[in-house]
Amino acid sequence: MDQDITKQIKLKNQENLEKLILRYQDSLLTGNKWKIDRSYKEVCKLYPPYLHMQEWWNQYHYLYDSQEDFASDYIKIFCNVLSNWKPRNTRKISRYGGSGEFKNYFIGALQHNYINLVKADNAGKRNPSQKCPICEKWVNPLSTHILYHHHHILWDHLKNTGIILEDLERCAFCKNHKMPRSYDCSEECTSKKDVACEKCMIEKRTAVIKKHILSKHSSMLFQKFNELYPDYQTVSPRALSVYMSEEDENEDVCYYDNVKYSNKVNDFFLIPSPMYMLGIDITLAVLLKYLSLAISIIVYILLLWPVLINGLSSLPL
Repeated sequence: MDQDITKQIKLKNQENLEKLILRYQDSLLTGNKWKIDRSYKEVCKLYPPYLHMQEWWNQYHYLYDSQEDFASDYIKIFCNVLSNWKPRNTRKISRYGGSGEFKNYFIGALQHNYINLVKADNAGKRNPSQKCPICEKWVNPLSTHILYHHHHILWDHLKNTGIILEDLERCAFCKNHKMPRSYDCSEECTSKKDVACEKCMIEKRTAVIKKHILSKHSSMLFQKFNELYPDYQTVSPRALSVYMSEEDENEDVCYYDNVKYSNKVNDFFLIPSPMYMLGIDITLAVLLKYLSLAISIIVYILLLWPVLINGLSSLPL
């Protein structure tokens, strides 16, 4: 009976909280500061945002310079959740079977925020921030910044070497990349056809090739960057493709198939070194020592065996 009453009270409080949150969202649309402040205070009376803040501070305090900064970020998340939360009847049913309560939505937002901060903190320890020599922005890591914001370095380099991306029909560095069979005109195209026009086809084909090069051959971008800016070092997230294209043969040739094989480990054992022979001598000496000791014990037992037999036979039964 008491459990049913408690459950009813909880549901009633949840309904009242949902109404207050919706009222707060309506006040945001009006832009009236007095209404916004009043509706916000009404929500805080029913759901105090600082109720569990100390627990979160105890767990993630090292991510902030002061508790005031933490509290400011905490309330910012709370306000964002208030403005974006939707009641259960206006959003999709949770695939996890959640109740859709506001507190669960708020807790989830806090967890996502602090997990992202922890990841950023760990990444910052592994990769210190660097100042990009091109745009003079502090970035972390530098390689990712170059890959997404300064890939024009590679396109200019390819153009200077005579490789025009717009003229390519596939990747010029490997043959294991599959290109789309057809293309469609873009929405801005004024001459749309059933099949893509030549201009749209070239644009989309070039975009596919560029995406492939940045994904599979990003080492060329970082190599050119290091040539232009030798004082800055980057780590390529991907290595060059191991496949080389042959002009005369229409097949892929792996780079490692053309490297002379030399197994230094086998060579070491085929031609024994002085240290290797010394190791064998030491091992044989130890084995011979233990073998001689075992032989001595066996001989000693054989010599004492008649004495032991005579002694046992003389004992009274």
